[in-house]
Amino acid sequence: LNSSTRNCRIERLWVEVGSQFARRWRAFFTCLERIHLLDAQNPTHLWLLHTLFLDDIGHDCQLQWGKYEERNLAEELGVSPDAVDTITSKQQANINHEAIHVPSHRNPFRSNEEEEVFFADLREVIAQDITLVDFRLTPEEWGSEVYPTVEAI
Repeated sequence: LNSSTRNCRIERLWVEVGSQFARRWRAFFTCLERIHLLDAQNPTHLWLLHTLFLDDIGHDCQLQWGKYEERNLAEELGVSPDAVDTITSKQQANINHEAIHVPSHRNPFRSNEEEEVFFADLREVIAQDITLVDFRLTPEEWGSEVYPTVEAI
């Protein structure tokens, strides 16, 4: 295969990553912003997102990666695993961009005990099937009888 053919396949893989993985999570977080007033600039909101969803996102990443591992992309592209390792190590030297700013997502609790109380209360609310008002969790607050399942991004 020539480099143009390999590039097309790699580009298709990035499209798959975007359409089958990243876009779903982006739509979900966009929905949280629009409906539930998630503030992506608020460190407490970011902490809560990490706490609630980071494991799920990681699991989705593993599932997505597993699809590509099964396909043995190096072989499919006609590249040996050694060549992939060599290319990776050579490319590392070309990463010269400034570090990307990572927003603060500090834990809002002053102690582990406060955090434990929060999660104990949350478990209790879930166990008793309590729906809080003024958090846009009810059909009356959505402006529709059905929770929106589609989000334009």
